[in-house]
Amino acid sequence: MQPDMSPRKKPDLDSSFFDSDLVVETMPYGFVYHDASGKILYANISAQRILGITQRQIFGRSAFDSEWLSIHEDSSPFPGEEHPVSIVIRTGREISNVVMGVFNSLRQKYIWINISAVPFFFDSTNSKVAGVSVTFEDITEFKKNKDFEAELYIRLRQSSLEIAQRQNAIDQHAIVAITDLNGTIVYVNSRFCSISKYSKEELIGQNHRMINSGYHSKFFFHNMYSTIKNGETWHGEIRNRAKDGGYYWVSTTIAPLKSIKGEIEQFIAIRTDITERVKAEQALRISEAQTRAILENSLESILFINPDRTVQFFNNVASQQVKLVLDKDLRIGDFMHDIITSEGLSDFERCFQSALRGDRVIVDRLVHVKESKHWFEIQYAPIKNKFQETIGVLFTVRDISEKKQAEEEKNQYLSELEKLNQTKDKFFNIIAHDLRNPFAGILGVSEMLEEKLTADNTEHSMEYLKITQLIQASSKSAFSLLENLMQWARSQTGDISFDPIITSIDAIIDTTLPLVIGNAFKKNITIERNLSPEKFIFADPALTNTILRNILTNAIKFTLSGGKIIVATVIGKEYVEVSVKDSGIGIKEENIDKLFRIDSKFSKIGTDNERGTGLGLILCKEFVEKQGGNIWVESEFGKGSTFTFTLPLAM
Repeated sequence: MQPDMSPRKKPDLDSSFFDSDLVVETMPYGFVYHDASGKILYANISAQRILGITQRQIFGRSAFDSEWLSIHEDSSPFPGEEHPVSIVIRTGREISNVVMGVFNSLRQKYIWINISAVPFFFDSTNSKVAGVSVTFEDITEFKKNKDFEAELYIRLRQSSLEIAQRQNAIDQHAIVAITDLNGTIVYVNSRFCSISKYSKEELIGQNHRMINSGYHSKFFFHNMYSTIKNGETWHGEIRNRAKDGGYYWVSTTIAPLKSIKGEIEQFIAIRTDITERVKAEQALRISEAQTRAILENSLESILFINPDRTVQFFNNVASQQVKLVLDKDLRIGDFMHDIITSEGLSDFERCFQSALRGDRVIVDRLVHVKESKHWFEIQYAPIKNKFQETIGVLFTVRDISEKKQAEEEKNQYLSELEKLNQTKDKFFNIIAHDLRNPFAGILGVSEMLEEKLTADNTEHSMEYLKITQLIQASSKSAFSLLENLMQWARSQTGDISFDPIITSIDAIIDTTLPLVIGNAFKKNITIERNLSPEKFIFADPALTNTILRNILTNAIKFTLSGGKIIVATVIGKEYVEVSVKDSGIGIKEENIDKLFRIDSKFSKIGTDNERGTGLGLILCKEFVEKQGGNIWVESEFGKGSTFTFTLPLAM
């Protein structure tokens, strides 16, 4: 029977209010009455059972007492000011269905209750709360079931999310297909379509044979199908063919999908694209085969030696040489200290350690093999990994006996050649001493005879004059040849002194022109000067004079009577360019490259039948380059030539 809880009047708070006629002690839910301060005045038996305390323990306690250890559903503390009784006392409003966790000290665990609180008032104005009745029921088991359902739902959602994420991860990385028992495709993911170039519509309902590349044998696939039909998982690598005809490699795992009864219903194939890896492996195999072929066909002994001095690799030549020289059989793993002879061990260790430090070492060694001498060139080179760490030593041995023999023969030949050069130098000295004076005498006599015959001016004297002039011209040509030959010889033996000084190019030109002006006058050739503002050069005046004299002599020789020669200078940043331009007969293009070469001496007859030596321009080139300059020629056949050389400016 429910008590009369009418809020219209203040209840009589004597004990009769709580007797069995008013409150049914056997009601399944708890009932507690609080006064206006929140203290408990009464609690029924169900309340005591639910809360796990006695009437004496509960009587007089406040609803706000912290000893209740009340909590919210999220396990946070349930403070007294939030208790339904506190709210009803403050507001005078009824509070319903508040869920609260209360610690049951008898059961030593939290129980969950659903609380409703109703106010009582002193009078009909409802202005002041006189007391609060609270009813609550134990919903612990109900909440357990609800929490379990919620947890189960969350777990299912989480599992679905994890499955979806795993599937997405697989789809991002792997190529997935599912087939029925007959091998008909029933599912493919997007990566399968991407790599095969087929759409899903083209693949679903088809057999995997449509991507068979023909690379694998029937036995290969027979073994695969036998494995998966027996309920086992198959692993392997397969080459497939795409729609566009291209090939791709996949690492494949095929597993059966079984029903609850354990019967195979479908097959799932998960593949990974390994095309680039297979290509790299094939390229590596080819590279290794090529490297091995090179090493095995090398004429040198080649060994790869580990840092611990053990042999990692050797080629056939190395095996043969060790057998020939040391009468030992070479094997992988051999310790080099057991192979090298005792007298060569210290040298080997020194060079090997240098190679381990990253240095390349090459040594020659003489070895006696069966009473014959053999020279070997031994090289120690570091072998490094991609991190530039030395992981071993490349040890190569090459038989250089023929090379050493050739060097000995060459040295012997050079020694003999040196003797011949010394003989040649003596010969040139004899020429210089014995021929220069006779030539000087012939030239002096011919000049005196020319003067006398010219003054005589008779018919016979004119005839003799021509003969005299011919003798004089021939003597001058021979003397010029002798002078150039002697200068060239001295340049080859290093006897010509080179003494560069700071000097004036204009002064050298002024000194040289008088030496050739007579020849120019005889042919009625004008020599003009076009010089830049004077700059000092760093050069040897004597060598420079020889260069300029030879070039001017050639210009006069190959310029017709009445022609013109221009001597010019151009000042550059570091060099001065000296040029001699003539209006002569020029040089054919195919002959220009021959002018400065001793191995293709080139000489022509001048416009007045003057003969040249062919050595003048060769001397010019050597003397210019000796001073750090260059020389070149520009010419047009029939229109003249320009010879230019450079000399360094004085800094």
